[in-house]
Amino acid sequence: MELTREQLELLCRVNTGHVALYQYRKNKSLKLLYIAAEIPQALGMTMEEFCQNTKKDCLQIIFEKDQEAVREQVEQAAEGIPVEYTFRVLHKTKDFIWAHCRACYVGTYRKDRVILVTYMNTSQETHSYADLLDHVNSACYVCERGAWELLYANQAALAAWGKGSDYAGKTCYSFIRGRKSPCPWCKIQEMKGTELHLPEVYDPERNTYLRLDCQRLDWYGREAWAVSSVDITDTVRGKKHLEREKQALAKTQNIYQTAVDVAGLTVWEYDIEEQQLFILDRQEDWLAAGLPSVIENMPEGLMTYVQPSSIEAFLAMHEEVKAGRPVRGKDIWYDLRDGQGLRCERISCSVVCDAEGHPVRSYGIGQNVTGQKRAEERYQQAVKEL
Repeated sequence: MELTREQLELLCRVNTGHVALYQYRKNKSLKLLYIAAEIPQALGMTMEEFCQNTKKDCLQIIFEKDQEAVREQVEQAAEGIPVEYTFRVLHKTKDFIWAHCRACYVGTYRKDRVILVTYMNTSQETHSYADLLDHVNSACYVCERGAWELLYANQAALAAWGKGSDYAGKTCYSFIRGRKSPCPWCKIQEMKGTELHLPEVYDPERNTYLRLDCQRLDWYGREAWAVSSVDITDTVRGKKHLEREKQALAKTQNIYQTAVDVAGLTVWEYDIEEQQLFILDRQEDWLAAGLPSVIENMPEGLMTYVQPSSIEAFLAMHEEVKAGRPVRGKDIWYDLRDGQGLRCERISCSVVCDAEGHPVRSYGIGQNVTGQKRAEERYQQAVKEL
């Protein structure tokens, strides 16, 4: 149906709101016939600026990468098939804004087809999601599934990448990495469900570790991934360092235990203030004698094991420790009880003082020299018998 100018004006009055009328010309360009004043304002333009920018073709104000897709939608609308589509429109002060439209054929004017376009509010769900991402401290971005086009990046992501907001129309791998193809180590492309959680992803190019949480969503009519990326390099390296430390500690412990067993050592810690002796390592004969791992009320608590001949030396050694003086090579005889026999230990210990110089702790070892002492006794006896 051929429309008159009056009929076009009537269409605009009847279809109130953010509407526009376009003439679809034979060269597949769009000529503006009418547009609501709110639409140029939403783009940061005056009506005069909008008309000037769309003088040759109204598709010129559409983001370049979206022009072909929008032109296909417009062709369908011109054929009489109502369409609904989402695209990016260039903004005067921003890179672009998203627009959500419905278009339908309403007749002809001067032999060209006329399309009525209604600009609707974009998805409230997507707006809320973008608002949420804007306030997240971790790096978050949205890229189109399959095409890898970077559709959105929050300030935390741009700061982490050291980039500005000029990502429009660029792929995530070219903008973030400067690559010509998708990152070979990226696991997002393997995502099959609606969500993907990757607790630890190694980035060989930057020698870093990332935690990625991905969610598939509809982003202004495009199937996309929303990705939250957290740099966990320090955490992972800290864990690896801790694991190496544990392995080194286990190795040291094995060496220490071997030395204790071979040398027949008793290892202990003494809390001087609390008068508590903690036996850290002891030999089989001590275990058989029932020596507890914690001995209270020192020195009396250990006196029941000390041979009468060594009591004086034992108490003198204790006084040395209380006075803050280390002990070197004191031989003390113990009674292992229950027919276990006697044990002679050569005691050496250090003393730790507090900031004011008061002795608070002592660490020491007792080396089993029973066999040596018995040999000395036999030698002396043999000398006497000569």
